[in-house]
Amino acid sequence: DGAGEVIREALVFWQDIGCNRQFCDNALPNILQLLIPVLVNMLIMSDIDLIQYVDLLDDDDQEDQAKDIQPAHIHGKDDKEEEDDDYADAEGIYTTRKASANALSTLAKIKPNEVAQIALPAIKEKLDKV
Repeated sequence: DGAGEVIREALVFWQDIGCNRQFCDNALPNILQLLIPVLVNMLIMSDIDLIQYVDLLDDDDQEDQAKDIQPAHIHGKDDKEEEDDDYADAEGIYTTRKASANALSTLAKIKPNEVAQIALPAIKEKLDKV
C-alpha cells in the first residue's frame, strides 16, 4: 500500500544515513531518543501478522525436502545466498518490520552504546507486555 511504501522509504533513509559522517557525529545523537523507540515499535508483529507467519511456517502436511533435513554445512552455495537475502521476508517482500530492523542495525553500528542504552529499555518494555 502507499503508506507502507512511504514508511519503508523513510526507513531506508536511516539505513543510508550511515554514509554521512558529519550528520552522524552532529545531529544523530540528538534524535536517537525519539527515533529508536519508534524503530523498536515497528519490529513488533501485529496479531494478524503473527497468525499469518505461523500459518506460512506450518508445513506439517508437506513432505520434507532434502534441504530441510540436511545439516547447514551440506547445503550448496545457492542455498546460502537464498537464505542471506536481507530484503525479503518469507513471501519475498521487503516489509516495514525488515526495514526497521535494518535501520536499527545501521544505527547500532554507528552509535552502538547510545542505541543500546535507548533500545534495551524499549525492548524490555515490549517484552514485559507479552
